[in-house]
Amino acid sequence: MLEFGKVVKYFDNGFGFIKCIQTDSALCNKEVFFHIKAVKKFESKLVEFSNGSTENLYFWFTSKDGKKGKEVVEFWSEAENIPLEHTLTIVEKYAATLIKSDKMPAKVVSAPPSALKRIIERTLVQPAFVAKKVTNAERLSARHSLSLVKSEELSRLLIDMAEKNFRLSSELSKYITSNKLGHKYPNIAGIVTMTDEEKEWDFDGGFPKEIYRIICQELSLTDKGTSARAIGFTSYQDQKNEPDIIL
Repeated sequence: MLEFGKVVKYFDNGFGFIKCIQTDSALCNKEVFFHIKAVKKFESKLVEFSNGSTENLYFWFTSKDGKKGKEVVEFWSEAENIPLEHTLTIVEKYAATLIKSDKMPAKVVSAPPSALKRIIERTLVQPAFVAKKVTNAERLSARHSLSLVKSEELSRLLIDMAEKNFRLSSELSKYITSNKLGHKYPNIAGIVTMTDEEKEWDFDGGFPKEIYRIICQELSLTDKGTSARAIGFTSYQDQKNEPDIIL
């Protein structure tokens, strides 16, 4: 967690202590150990502090549990340089204080310190994380382990067919073939080889088993419950790619 403190000790051998002065912190008034290796870029300022050239030295800092207690991970002298992942907690805590105070009549909430104000303003201008909007195709791809090409076609098909209110999967297949829509879904639609144990035939406008299952699930379709089953599938795209045989 991000803390704010004042350097109280720095020794020639490269270690010192910073006292947390952040009143709402669990480390408030506690001295946290730091070593010059972690804060090397501020060595000149620390030397000036140790020899008395600089009276007060303040830093934002983060800490971790070390062998002998808390120890500093990193210092920042300017709020603008603090990584946004650390500043979000400060903004959230300040917002929580505002909300809490808003529920307590007659209490005036003081403005945040200038450094905190800069953090808040910077965080609002540059949010640390903007959630990417997941598309329906990406959702289908992740849920059903499909390639993005197939999931994009499947997404289009589901959107196109949802308004048709089909009840049977055969109605959807018939609609695709009769309207010659195969070119719109060339990687997921095609010719399905069917069998009923007595004969085999090709069904134009069908889908492979995994796609058929997803379509029925997403559109709440049922089949006629026949004994026929699919034993093969060739997509319209694969048919295009098949070389012509010259006799």
